Amino acid sequence: MRVATGSLNCSFDNSIINMINEDIHWLVLVTAHVLTEEAQGETPMIPGEIMRYSIQQSTEIDLNTTLKVLASPTNNIDTIPGASTHTDHAIRLISAVFRLCEVHKQSVTAKMVDTMSPQVTSSVMWLLRRWSRSYLLPDENFYNQMSKAICAGFGRDTDGAQWSVQFLLDKILVYLAAWNAEEKTLQDILQLLVTMVDNRTRNWLGKWLTTGPRSACCRRLHCASCTRPLSWQEPV
Repeated sequence: MRVATGSLNCSFDNSIINMINEDIHWLVLVTAHVLTEEAQGETPMIPGEIMRYSIQQSTEIDLNTTLKVLASPTNNIDTIPGASTHTDHAIRLISAVFRLCEVHKQSVTAKMVDTMSPQVTSSVMWLLRRWSRSYLLPDENFYNQMSKAICAGFGRDTDGAQWSVQFLLDKILVYLAAWNAEEKTLQDILQLLVTMVDNRTRNWLGKWLTTGPRSACCRRLHCASCTRPLSWQEPV
């Protein structure tokens, strides 16, 4: 496979790309099992070990830095001051998955879908489906203690949750366009969308997905891809 970039032609070895995608696939699966638990027939919850670990970090992290790392998937993390030392580790881990999604979006935009893997996409969708059921808008009544970082990043009535929902919706659209001919991958993508809507404890999320503007964005979260002020409010 050859990819033209301006006047420079770059040759890629498909075997190397396949090896990289295979490694990413397994890293995504490991990340899913670290951050989430099976919840068959039960209410999905953030694992107690992750919650306690996040709470224990509260004196060492900077909340603004953590949120900036989360909401800057297009930026090199090394350019964010304090990112390596003052970011909540649980949020940094899921932000790495968000960055992978952003790389995929850029690949689609650059017409380099051939470098992507439907297996990796399915793995990412599976991870995000499990993750969103537990972390996105968690019911605080189910927890004795809540991590401030997780609450700020994904809790109800927060800029972080609104940004995360918008980000996931945008990426779902990108993946649908890229894999519309791959039935299995397409099903995995749609299952993530269904999971985000089909949750009775998140009635306002369902309303927003169907009535809220796709342009909703969180300037206060230092969103790297948008400078528009937050204009959407939760439906009542």
